[in-house]
Amino acid sequence: MRRRYDVVIIGGGIAGASLAYWLAELGMNRVALIEREDRPGVHASGRSAKVFLSMSDSPFEQAVVLQAGHFFRQPPADLSDVPFLHAAGVLLLYDEADWSRARERAEQLRNMGGTVKEVSADEAGTRMPVPCKADVAGGLWFPDEGYLDVGRLLAAYIGAAYRKGVDVFFNTSFHGLLRNGDALTGIVTGAGTCETKWVVNAAGAWAGHVGVIARATRIGFSCYRRTVISFDIPAALGGQRPEAPPKRARTFPGWARAAQAREQARNGRQTQPDWTTPMPERTALGTALPAPLPVADWPFISFESRHLYFGHEDGGLLASPMDEDLVKPGDPAPNPAVIERTRDRLQRLVPAIAPQFLRGSRAGLRTFARDRQLVLGEDPALGGFFWLAGQGGWGIESSPVIGRVAAELMVRGKSSWPDEGAIEALSPARFVRS
Repeated sequence: MRRRYDVVIIGGGIAGASLAYWLAELGMNRVALIEREDRPGVHASGRSAKVFLSMSDSPFEQAVVLQAGHFFRQPPADLSDVPFLHAAGVLLLYDEADWSRARERAEQLRNMGGTVKEVSADEAGTRMPVPCKADVAGGLWFPDEGYLDVGRLLAAYIGAAYRKGVDVFFNTSFHGLLRNGDALTGIVTGAGTCETKWVVNAAGAWAGHVGVIARATRIGFSCYRRTVISFDIPAALGGQRPEAPPKRARTFPGWARAAQAREQARNGRQTQPDWTTPMPERTALGTALPAPLPVADWPFISFESRHLYFGHEDGGLLASPMDEDLVKPGDPAPNPAVIERTRDRLQRLVPAIAPQFLRGSRAGLRTFARDRQLVLGEDPALGGFFWLAGQGGWGIESSPVIGRVAAELMVRGKSSWPDEGAIEALSPARFVRS
């Protein structure tokens, strides 16, 4: 580690990596990126569903992601010569109770320049890659959206920053700051101590912990677990082999037994999943597809009202029950009961892909400030300490825009985002005022 830097970034996830790239782009190359793991994106960034969807309840977030979409489709030449986005399409399905609100959100997106089509239940069925049992009222079809190559994006950010002079340190922890009154003068890390003008808190789930060590403004953050399971493509749908238990695989009844034991210990009573209850009859969607669609071209499907999404990943399939369970920062294991819930929803809604065996499962962390808004800007009580935290579930999708905004604030003192008020509203100073 050098003796002096302009910026030291804490955190090698998508937020820190995109910021390092944009700082270098703006000519600030005395930058260090430190990450305590042995590689970037181990936690939230590396455990997402890797989907790109521009629709949001927040007009600001929607505008940011719409702009980011152009970046992912036509990335800068120093990052990639091919898109990061595979536009296989995204289909959101809604029950009657949620359909009116969904159409309002779609209209808002169209007014901002986004592309979305409202489809009937019958038309939604023609876009389903497999038959589904669901009594949906309608759906929203996003033809230009789909899957992000997150691993390649993360590597591109860090690789381009490194080529432009940014120092990257893995297996390196943050230990504290050097201060002169209400301003920082340096940082103490596992790789050494150095002087620096800026320290950026891009530590994801650990942002609150880093803030406490830095003695910065207290901002309450909460971490929520999101579970994803992965499994093979059934042979009937073009899988390379019949579904069979991989080595040391645990079947779903095995997961259920683990969940049962935990529930019994907690409540002192017996629980047993019921595998014999018949599924209710539902209207079938997607029962008359013209030909099997190659799995690599499957759209991303989300039953918004039923809390289930599924899509393809690495030659197989993934699914999530869209869970949001409060947990402590760390490396959370998937909850067996949540995994079983995912399997049950697949069996009820898309039985053609419901697995008996898993390839694997993972749990990532979605981190929110107490008002569930991004925290972006210099700390009001500690000069030189910059917050880039609380991205929740849209850190990857927003990274090319928010990374640039953060870099501009540090290099130029203001960003090029057209609505200055929207950026000011994200400042950590709001937690002092409140």
